[in-house]
Formats: sequence, structure tokens, C-alpha cells
Amino acid sequence: MEKITKDEFKRRMRAAEIEKRINEADTKPIDEDDIIAKENHALALDIKAKYAETHPTQKRGPKPKTETPKKPGRPKKEPVAAEQEESLRFLIGVARGRTSEIIHNSEAHIKTAGKLADLAEIYDTHIKRVEEMLK
Repeated sequence: MEKITKDEFKRRMRAAEIEKRINEADTKPIDEDDIIAKENHALALDIKAKYAETHPTQKRGPKPKTETPKKPGRPKKEPVAAEQEESLRFLIGVARGRTSEIIHNSEAHIKTAGKLADLAEIYDTHIKRVEEMLK
């Protein structure tokens, strides 16, 4: 009995399961409506045979280890070109400008929301007075 790897075992079990299903399909009686299935089965067998011819099983051994000398320390960063640095500084300026604009607008919206809440309370009080008058 030969020793095989776990992956090889799984591959062989899958192949055996496929073969078992093919044999079961061959033993079933074929109805007239099942002719297409029989043709597909034959085609699948042809494809399987062609695949087996072009992809023979190979035994894999351990990969050879290549020793590459490692240098200690951090990898050096490439210097940023002047144009890239200028572009990045420009983007920072734009982002800061947009951020301050967003903060300013949100403060304005907060003030507006406060005013609207006050106005809603006044309307609510007025509605209650009118309802009391109608009673």
C-alpha cells in the first residue's frame, strides 16, 4: 500500500465518486425523453478522458528552499518628486478648506434648527389655545 498525501486522497475520492455516479447513470434505463441526458453523459466522459490525457497526475515533493540574504532594518522610502509633493500639499489645502466650510455650514444649520424648534413650540402652544377656545 502506497502512502499518499491528504490532497491526493481527496482528489482520488472525488474521482471515485464521479466514476460511481457515471456507472449509476449507465445502469439506469433510458427513456425516450432522456436521450439528451445520455448524449451529455457521453460528452462528459469524452471531456473527462481528454482531461486525464492532458493533465497527468504528478507527485509533488517539497519545494527547494532558496536562501536569500535579508537585510536588517526598515525598507527605504523612495523620495517623493517635487510635483507629487506639491500636489499633495494642494490636496491638503483643499481638504482643510472643505472641512472648515462643512463645519461653518453645520453650525448655521444647528442655529436654524434651533429657531425652527422654537417656532414649532410657539405654533403648538397657539394650536392648544385655539382647541381650548373651541371647547
